[in-house]
Amino acid sequence: MIVFGWRAAPIDFVYTLPQSIKPIAMILMLIASLLFAAAKQRANIKRVIRHPQLTSVLVWSIAHLILNGDSRSLILFGGMCL
Repeated sequence: MIVFGWRAAPIDFVYTLPQSIKPIAMILMLIASLLFAAAKQRANIKRVIRHPQLTSVLVWSIAHLILNGDSRSLILFGGMCL
């Protein structure tokens, strides 16, 4: 349902960032993947971050907000960021 709603929404570009920002988003995606995997493992990361899976969704949505500057992506990923 989320994908169908995202595809049905009109595209209005709000901002466009330079391509030099893309490596930062890729590093954030790597961090999000590691946090997501650490949520189910015995790891010391749980001592520092109380909910690593929730934190990974936050980092994932921020990475997508950096790359996607259209209005429908802002609503989708901004909503997941809250």
